[in-house]
Amino acid sequence: MNLRDVIHGEVIDHELRLGIGEVAARAHVQDTFIIELVDYGVLEPFGGNRTEWQFSGTDLHRLRRIVRLMRELDVNVGGAAVILDLLEERQRMRNHLDLLEALLNK
Repeated sequence: MNLRDVIHGEVIDHELRLGIGEVAARAHVQDTFIIELVDYGVLEPFGGNRTEWQFSGTDLHRLRRIVRLMRELDVNVGGAAVILDLLEERQRMRNHLDLLEALLNK
C-alpha cells in the first residue's frame, strides 16, 4: 500500500439524493446489486418504485462499505449486511459511551 491509497477519499454529502444508476456508477456495481441490497434492507431508498428511487449519501457510504467487506472478507451479501449492522451498532455504542464518560467527567 502506498501513501496515495491511504489518503484517497471522497466527501459525501449525506443530504445528497442520487438515482439508482448514479449510485451504482459511483460504487462501481450493477443496478441489480443495488436492488438486492434494498431487498436485504441494507439500503432504504426514498420513492415508491424502482424508477423513482433516490438514495442518500449515507446509502452510498453503506454501499461502498458492503462492497469492501465482500471483497476483503470474501463473504456474501447477507454476511456483509450482518457485519455492517454489527459495525454500526458498535459505533453507536461507542458514541453513547463517549457521551456518558463526558457527562461523568463534568
